[in-house]
Amino acid sequence: MLKKNEISKFDDIVIFRGNFLLKCKSEKRTTRTIASVEDENEKPWDREERRKNEMNEKKKAKDEKKGVRERLVDRLFPIHGMANQYAKAVAMNNRTKRIMSVATSEKKAEKMIEIFRSVGVTVEEVIVTEKGDESTLIVPGFHDSHTHVLSLALKREFEVDLSDVETKKEFVSRLKTKEKSLASFPEFREEWIVSSGYDDGKIFTEYNRPDLPYKGWIDDISNPVIAFRADMHVAIVNQAGFRKANVRWADVKKNTTHDYYRRFRDYINFDTGEIKDDAMQLFQKVLPKRTKKERKNALKRALAPLSKLGVTRVSDFGAIDALQAYDFELSRSDYMILRELDNEMRPHGLPLRVNCYLLLDDWQFAAREQERGNGAFFHYTGYKGNELRQKELNLDQTIRSNVRIAGVKFFLDGSLGANTAKFHEPYESGFTKASYTSTGMFVRDVRHAKKIAIQADKAELQIAVHAIGDAAVDAALDILETIEKTNGKRDRRFRIEHIQHLSRDGSIKDVNLKPETVEARIKRLKPIASVQPLHLALDSETALKNKLGRSRMERTHMYKTLSELTTIAFGSDVPIAPINPLEAILQASTKRKLNKEDQSMSVEKALEAQTMGGARASFNEDAFGGFFNGALMDFVVLKKSESDTTSTITNTKKGEEEKEIIDDRSSVYETWVGGRKVYPVA
Repeated sequence: MLKKNEISKFDDIVIFRGNFLLKCKSEKRTTRTIASVEDENEKPWDREERRKNEMNEKKKAKDEKKGVRERLVDRLFPIHGMANQYAKAVAMNNRTKRIMSVATSEKKAEKMIEIFRSVGVTVEEVIVTEKGDESTLIVPGFHDSHTHVLSLALKREFEVDLSDVETKKEFVSRLKTKEKSLASFPEFREEWIVSSGYDDGKIFTEYNRPDLPYKGWIDDISNPVIAFRADMHVAIVNQAGFRKANVRWADVKKNTTHDYYRRFRDYINFDTGEIKDDAMQLFQKVLPKRTKKERKNALKRALAPLSKLGVTRVSDFGAIDALQAYDFELSRSDYMILRELDNEMRPHGLPLRVNCYLLLDDWQFAAREQERGNGAFFHYTGYKGNELRQKELNLDQTIRSNVRIAGVKFFLDGSLGANTAKFHEPYESGFTKASYTSTGMFVRDVRHAKKIAIQADKAELQIAVHAIGDAAVDAALDILETIEKTNGKRDRRFRIEHIQHLSRDGSIKDVNLKPETVEARIKRLKPIASVQPLHLALDSETALKNKLGRSRMERTHMYKTLSELTTIAFGSDVPIAPINPLEAILQASTKRKLNKEDQSMSVEKALEAQTMGGARASFNEDAFGGFFNGALMDFVVLKKSESDTTSTITNTKKGEEEKEIIDDRSSVYETWVGGRKVYPVA
């Protein structure tokens, strides 16, 4: 509780009343002490020096451990304690929108209000949930740690949606309907028809056999057509599309001695019309780019649905069309659209906060933006740079923008669905064992990427790398290790996006390194594990088994293991997968059809990954992710339906049933950002 002399300078306080989840219960952790072995022949002075060194080492280890966890402990998720703790009132400074005090009981809440008013502070009370309402719970705002929000907006506005097609007839019918709508306009007869979202694992014949889309289905469409698979790493192009893009087999074949063109050869199939990963750039460069005005309007309309789902912060990795075309100008323009839209929506700005990650190769622009102060959400007095370099928290800082440059990102490999995720061993199906691509592919030269990453890290930019296959994950760890050796150790929070498959032994054999398992490396290097639980729906058990085999299949989506080794943050990868934080929490934490029992997390740990984990992954934990002094007042009100079905989750180990703070009955009732309700809008 704040003292009177600490609050007398404030003249406007808002008290939020309700049932706030202040701290989650944590899983029991067992600690093991190792007794020191006394040597009978050890000299007394040697023994004294040894014990002194041991004490210093223990103190150093304790300080390091405290330094890493101090931002998490005693805020939202304590290290110890087996009971959830709740707050009944939270006081917010209405000027800075920061939390100033928290009351854990109704009696303390009344006392807090009395103290504020006794020193002449104006107090406004906001009743978020009624007293005694056990069906309603207030949790920190959800942080989606991996999005492509503008791609979601463009998909909704301009693309043919194939996400729910289950037959060839539906697939072709939707594209031909679009062709007919363009036919009456002569200027659009050669306009690209862009579609996305199909899942070849869900398309079947009338005899219930898999029916894989190919260009023969759509060759009779006169317009050029490109149909992206749900993961955006594969697309089908019709004959008119190849002509429009001027992509010919003869041109690609002439350059097969060069590794760059050899990728095109292996990832363009002119018979089926299938193109993959790096070859996408040949088509993205000729696909129609929407104007800045179209992109801005589409983005503005796409934000409201995110608030409806409880999303208050995102880590956004740019529009997919800009990423696949390596289009720096388009990527920069999209970033500026976000900033402009935030300014246009003042005084409040965007209804969510955006951490922007640009292309690695454009790191110098990102560094310049951070030097201008655009790497921070807050106003810093006499300070330029990013949150990463801000050492001290000043509770008087106010929000300067809801958009910041957070870092840079690059791709190492493709996707499992496209058979382009890079593995140490060949895929079980889809290739011949001697094929150049039988183990997937690195989509860029790893050594070159490493050199640029070192430069970006010197500029103190946070680095994120897309790595799905086990070989790609190991390569990402190699890059992190090289960066640490070159630039020194610091709190850089190197992010591995997806980190979907871990190698079975993970052995790293280097002249200067001892063999080490991948789990041991992750625990030592502490990269941020940015994962997407709803990707489980894209990787069915049958597909995993057919592509990887039983043993490698067991090393996928290892959320529980990763959460025990390092910081884990949940994201959606929207529009690749749907954005739904509540469903992601349940998917990762409960024994659902798609989840693996041995890798299920507790609901509390999954909630941590969706809130504080996301905040920490983007250097936001000093102001977001929980209800603590200095935090911004971003929160979500969850309400449980009256239906009593699925109200409990069974713990099969103990044979007991216990109620969870979030279950299948939970839904987002309200979303608040900076103490302002953004959903539902009055």
